[in-house]
Amino acid sequence: SELMSYIYNDSPSINAFVMSELTSSELPDIDVAEIDSYTDVLAVEVSSTRAVVLTDSRIHLFDISNKDNVVTLDSVSHDNNRDLLLNGHYLYAIGQPGLEVFSIENDKLELVGSKDSDIPGTKLAFANGFLITYGVNNQIRVIQLDDPASPQFLTGGYLNVSDMFGVNQVIYDEERDWLVVAGNGIGSEVPFTAMRIYNFAKPSNIIPLSGAEYTAYVNATGVAIQDDYLYLGGENGSLRVFDISTVSEPTIIRTVSIPSYLTSIEKHNNTLLLTSGAPESPRGSYLISVSLEAPANPTVISRYNAVGVPHDVEVSNDVAFLTTTSIGKVKRFELNDSQDYAVISEIALPLTTSLDVEGNRCYVTLESDN
Repeated sequence: SELMSYIYNDSPSINAFVMSELTSSELPDIDVAEIDSYTDVLAVEVSSTRAVVLTDSRIHLFDISNKDNVVTLDSVSHDNNRDLLLNGHYLYAIGQPGLEVFSIENDKLELVGSKDSDIPGTKLAFANGFLITYGVNNQIRVIQLDDPASPQFLTGGYLNVSDMFGVNQVIYDEERDWLVVAGNGIGSEVPFTAMRIYNFAKPSNIIPLSGAEYTAYVNATGVAIQDDYLYLGGENGSLRVFDISTVSEPTIIRTVSIPSYLTSIEKHNNTLLLTSGAPESPRGSYLISVSLEAPANPTVISRYNAVGVPHDVEVSNDVAFLTTTSIGKVKRFELNDSQDYAVISEIALPLTTSLDVEGNRCYVTLESDN
């Protein structure tokens, strides 16, 4: 329920917010709500009855309680926000101005609070009841939400990943109370892709536990944890496996080659679903499943040619949904024990950019000329 996608489009003329029924194998469109023209869709947040879409210029609030009629409730302009998180009746938006808080309780986007920051962020995450901001540089801030409408920086809740020049992803491992950071840095003038692990049991005193990196001229594109192993993806088409059983000494034990540019990682039970590809890539574009039954030795068990650049993958109730750009389709896969994932159904849409799944519905953002 807290999955997000970050979309960078070229020059769409019209963006649409599309709901599709998932109970039917034919994935029929239910309703389309048109949003801003000539702008980029940056993020989508969905609850059971409401959806919020962030574009370059505005934030849109939709009523999605009636599957046959998506209703636009409100729309407000904003100043360079880049990401959203929806938490109950409150919407948090982050960008260059800092953090803004909107109430949607009365079906209006009412600005009820803000927190200016000299440390700008472009991404948000939840961790143990706290809000995490990151994304512009190597700095991470922890924000307490004792009063959801009045966020406050937590004293001591500050992290400077000093040896990185960019933090690309932060995940929270609830079982161990860890923050895991994936990013990039420069050591002895040689770029590297890296991960860092922190103890988050006391958010006002984030304690470094360990870190590891490998030399690469690429961005980190995803991170996941299974048992005593951590998986770090890089744009160059590689998945590095770290043994973290001794957390103070993480060790690279294996590299899994991916047949194209790795773009995202989604963990589902004992499987990693990877998307890979790039426009006009000679190496193709794929949805790849990697088995973690033997976590120390992940194995590619299925590779589906996506026909179009895979952009996003989400999982709901053992079904995976994949969007592709260039071709513009949403494909639906059943995740079973088979090594050959067959497409259950698909629907052609104009230049899909992002999706999220909530219950029996799939929400898709598009680039469109009509």
